[in-house]
Amino acid sequence: MIVRLRKLISIFGALAMVTTLSAVPVAGIHEASYADVHTGGGFTSAIEALALAGVLEGTECSAGEFCPDDPLTREVLAVWLVRAIDGGDPTGEPSERFADVRADWPGVAHIERLAELGVIEQCNGDPSVFCPFGPVTRAEAATMLVKAFDLPSASSSGFGDIAGSESASDVDALAGAGIATGCSTDPLLFCHPGT
Repeated sequence: MIVRLRKLISIFGALAMVTTLSAVPVAGIHEASYADVHTGGGFTSAIEALALAGVLEGTECSAGEFCPDDPLTREVLAVWLVRAIDGGDPTGEPSERFADVRADWPGVAHIERLAELGVIEQCNGDPSVFCPFGPVTRAEAATMLVKAFDLPSASSSGFGDIAGSESASDVDALAGAGIATGCSTDPLLFCHPGT
């Protein structure tokens, strides 16, 4: 299952509270309201905190819209994570680590920075491609968030669909930190890719 922007925002919202991300002035103060994000929704406060911190700047789907139900791409996640980790956009010239990441894209320096930090890797088993416009799965997001914020390991979360998965320990770490919840409570499922 791919990550919808709305779901990852809830994870970032929890991380904001844990890491005081909402107090980090990434690029100054910005307007936090989007026409398609409704006040009182479960994710509104997290979206507003991230928008005000500048984390979301330039990643909106169009002027004044956030498109919370759109799939989250690997490039957008890279931008958000770098801004959250480093408190701003990277400086300097990016390398050409990935063959499918063009030097003139807005997120190229963010992708390179996360690769330097060991947070992101190639896609499809090919070490020279990143798949910047590919959707992020819930399992991939779990792994990236655990690496990005150095979350401690945790006991089993009890999700019935992660056993034997490479990302099971990362999902457990997110659940143990109170950051991630499943997609279903009866049965308890995380909605690992393919389920």
